[in-house]
Amino acid sequence: MCKPKSKLLSSFLLPFVCFPPKGKQIIHPGQIKVVQEEFSPSPERVTWAADLIAAFEQHQKLGKGAFTFRGSMIDMPLLKQAQNIVALAASVADK
Repeated sequence: MCKPKSKLLSSFLLPFVCFPPKGKQIIHPGQIKVVQEEFSPSPERVTWAADLIAAFEQHQKLGKGAFTFRGSMIDMPLLKQAQNIVALAASVADK
């Protein structure tokens, strides 16, 4: 089940968390932290992405393209997704 982290905004943010856009427009600086927390990837997801990127780099050194990672076939679109997750987590952490 898809569920926001914050009970305070759960009914408001449910559609955004379940069908995530890239972000949300806000009108008050006090909303920044809550919205960033909701749209940020979980630590588990960031770890998965970083591990996938490392595995991809290892397989590239061996001359392999697609490979299996934690039971799933990995190809370029999933690598790009992992890179985006790591980049998003880094950009939010810098703020």
